[in-house]
Amino acid sequence: MWLFDFKVQEFGSTSTISPLEKIQENGYSEKYQNEGLAIYEIEGEFDPKSRNIVKWEVQEPENLNG
Repeated sequence: MWLFDFKVQEFGSTSTISPLEKIQENGYSEKYQNEGLAIYEIEGEFDPKSRNIVKWEVQEPENLNG
């Protein structure tokens, strides 16, 4: 299971919460926890000026038994 959260950098933004933290704080993966799935949480951040991904993070599952 792959959960993605993408955000666009805002000019002058001072937000200290990354999209990955947002995924975890909002508990997006909680409803899938009991399904026995490996859940990857991925965040990406786009720069509107360059129109490119400038940052990405992956939280891999702690237990990959199958």
